[in-house]
Amino acid sequence: MTAAPSPKPAVLGPLVLAAARDLLRHRVLLFFTFFAPLAYLSAFALLFSSAGPGPLQTTAPGVLGWTIASSAALGAAVPLAAWRRSGLLRQVRRSPAGWPAVLLARLLALLGHTAWQVAAQLAIAVALGLRPVRWWPLPLYLVAGTLAFAALGLLVGALTATAEQAAAVTMLILIPMGATSGTFVTDAPAWVHSAVAVLPMRVQRNGLLAALSETGAVWPVAVLLGFAVVFGGLALLRCRLNP
Repeated sequence: MTAAPSPKPAVLGPLVLAAARDLLRHRVLLFFTFFAPLAYLSAFALLFSSAGPGPLQTTAPGVLGWTIASSAALGAAVPLAAWRRSGLLRQVRRSPAGWPAVLLARLLALLGHTAWQVAAQLAIAVALGLRPVRWWPLPLYLVAGTLAFAALGLLVGALTATAEQAAAVTMLILIPMGATSGTFVTDAPAWVHSAVAVLPMRVQRNGLLAALSETGAVWPVAVLLGFAVVFGGLALLRCRLNP
């Protein structure tokens, strides 16, 4: 059994560009991952502008976390399910580029795609009154969160039969997780916060909230990377057993 060829930069470039164009073509996904959260963030900031920057400081990290989670998960789940249904995944494995190069290109495109959405929302949040104390941990959470939720999306795409099913199942996972993790509504009973403390979106939201303060730790980054390893390993195993 021969080892998979290592991805080469000359191959990765066109693959990343193709994946980036594919992500931009999904307007429905862009609505849920960018425009809807941006509208919510803007409306929230305007409605509570009289209360000062406090409400925005606690809400913006959740909205940014939702953008990272939904963009990465949907951006991975929908194409993989479509590739499996059409048989393209089998062809990719036999192609000269190989599955590792295609997967790496997809992840790089997802990172860039998520980064510009988060940057745009963060710029508007700052214009509306958000005042982050620290900036440097944000790229760490962008990378770790994208990898964690892209791995979750790959697992969903590996378990569903069509792109439509993949999108529906992904949203059925993300919406309850976001609702209970303080993504949009932070005022919840203490038992809810305790019950969802180990969910990746809760870890990411708390990490982003801490990242914007002076005393916040960055240990949630390691937890998110752990989720990425677990979900990604299960997804790759599933694709290997049933491509």
